[in-house]
Amino acid sequence: MTGSFDIAAGTGSLVVIGVLLSASCAAAESQPPVRAPIPVARVFDRTIYAKDLEPSAEDTVAAMLAMSQQLGVEVPDDERTQLVEWHTARIAKMSKSEKKRHGKAALSGLIWRPLKARYIDEHELQPTVRELEDSRAAFRKSAGKFEEVVFQEVKDVEQQASPEQIKVIKQSLKETQLRMSDARAQQWKFDKALYAEFGGRVIFQQANPREPIGAYRRWFAEHERTGNLEIYDADMRQSFWKYYKDNDRDHNFGIAEPEPFRTPWWREPVEE
Repeated sequence: MTGSFDIAAGTGSLVVIGVLLSASCAAAESQPPVRAPIPVARVFDRTIYAKDLEPSAEDTVAAMLAMSQQLGVEVPDDERTQLVEWHTARIAKMSKSEKKRHGKAALSGLIWRPLKARYIDEHELQPTVRELEDSRAAFRKSAGKFEEVVFQEVKDVEQQASPEQIKVIKQSLKETQLRMSDARAQQWKFDKALYAEFGGRVIFQQANPREPIGAYRRWFAEHERTGNLEIYDADMRQSFWKYYKDNDRDHNFGIAEPEPFRTPWWREPVEE
């Protein structure tokens, strides 16, 4: 009697195990497969994945809040939530081509930042106090008319801006100008060193009147040769190199000066 019970119990256990296995298999089949991250590029030891290039409402708002914090402007939590919702809705409406353009721009930034930061550190290219002050003075001089336009627009919109509002706007503009002028001094010093090492063509660009496009191209090529930079995605690689290859050819914006970085471009007289 005992033996027959054990067999029955054992058979029942097998049935239960079979049912559980069938249920787990069915559950696994009903769930979508987990996709492995798709590597797009590598810079030094960091791999850049496709998901890193997707537009993110959280990242966009976080950058905005960081800037607001630097300006001393507090953003309430409910306003932050609204910003995230607004950017989430905007991203949802983006076309495939828009997302693709965003991804290409994001990849360029993720490549540029670590390579540039290491070059600046290795060559000790941080701007001196004198260089920063020189850039700031020139920036303040050129920004005067811009400030007048901004203040007039505020008055037109508000009809009558309060002294506190004007004070906040002036402080915000001052902080923005400092960051922009300091970044300009850093960029010029970086470009000057890169041009001295790699040479090549220099072109005029609206955001950078002395852009050493030839040096950029040779610098990136050197990083590829040494294995510091790899772009696995063929389309992304072609898109990244297109700007440097296209602009390293003869065109109307080339600068023929023998010493284009002898003097910072903002010291040059502006034609009226």
